[in-house]
Amino acid sequence: MIPINLKSKEAQYLKLVIYGASGTGKTMSIKTLPTKGTLILSTEPQTPTRLSGTDYECFEVESWDDIYYNIYEMLLKDDSKDNPEYRIVVLDSITMLSIMSINQIISKDRMAVRGTTKVKGTFEEAPTLPEYGLSGIRWVNFFTKFTNLKKHIIMIAREQEKQDNEGVIFYAPDITGKKLPLNLGGFFTEVFRLTAQPKDNDFTNMFTCKKMHNTITKGHENLNTFETGPNGTVDLKLIVKKIFGDQKPKETKTKDKEK
Repeated sequence: MIPINLKSKEAQYLKLVIYGASGTGKTMSIKTLPTKGTLILSTEPQTPTRLSGTDYECFEVESWDDIYYNIYEMLLKDDSKDNPEYRIVVLDSITMLSIMSINQIISKDRMAVRGTTKVKGTFEEAPTLPEYGLSGIRWVNFFTKFTNLKKHIIMIAREQEKQDNEGVIFYAPDITGKKLPLNLGGFFTEVFRLTAQPKDNDFTNMFTCKKMHNTITKGHENLNTFETGPNGTVDLKLIVKKIFGDQKPKETKTKDKEK
């Protein structure tokens, strides 16, 4: 057994998923994080472009194996240092990584097991039900490994529209599987939906941080239901300060802007 000092702020880390529709500012929210000690892991082709001109350290994720083994081992080794190089790790995005996961199974693992990428009774490009099951197991292991790192972990996802058994529309992170997107709260301390509103020639955006009838969201008790920055755009530094500082939420009468 290893004792844990629950009074130490240093032992607490943010484990956050941010999801939202295209153009809501998910990648741009990264720019509110400090450049020193922040590592960006990119699976999206546009992420380096949107962060160009900044001093962030950014790695391209080349494959599922690359992040599952190589990058994870690098971060685990970094955790063992007296002064770790990285305090914050951002993965943009798990939506594209889920595509990499399926491609890995079809093009590499299927070939290793069967000696061919072709499977009788299905299209060559489509995963079988057992392969979907394998993907789900790998995702559970992936989330468990990364959220146990001694770092702030932020993972970004696109948004998907889903429908429950009663026909009610709701919004969830866009990753492979029927149940996995609904159960991310079991791995992460916070799950935020990011939405945007046009304003003059610009836009404002905000996080939904608490459970709503039509969103997969959860957040710390110190957060408001809706969070945005003083200039009308989200600020991750303020989120961290609210969660790990002594600042308590002050709920405002924010109109429910959810779809």
